[in-house]
Amino acid sequence: MRATVEVYENNAGGIFVAVFGKNGLKKLFVVTPDNNETRMTRAFYQEALYGFSGVDDYNAADFSGLSMDDAYMDICSGNLIAEFYDNCVVNLYPADMGSAGMKLFGLKD
Repeated sequence: MRATVEVYENNAGGIFVAVFGKNGLKKLFVVTPDNNETRMTRAFYQEALYGFSGVDDYNAADFSGLSMDDAYMDICSGNLIAEFYDNCVVNLYPADMGSAGMKLFGLKD
């Protein structure tokens, strides 16, 4: 079973989210940090479990003008730090997280 949402972190601390539907990749976006980490963590989990329905369509400008498929291949070179599945299963990979990922998932102050 493929994850509905994959979360990646690159070496520079950028967090990227790929959302998949029945027909493959449907959303790809950059996570913008919030100064309220507790609210950010809670909201991120809730949105991830529901496929980030409130997120806008793909913006190529966020990915140096790459097509969505090419941008996805590019972010896959980073670390996969979390997977969210339709059945509410969440897999976190803290050993692969940098500081930004640890903060996003509430594992670090």
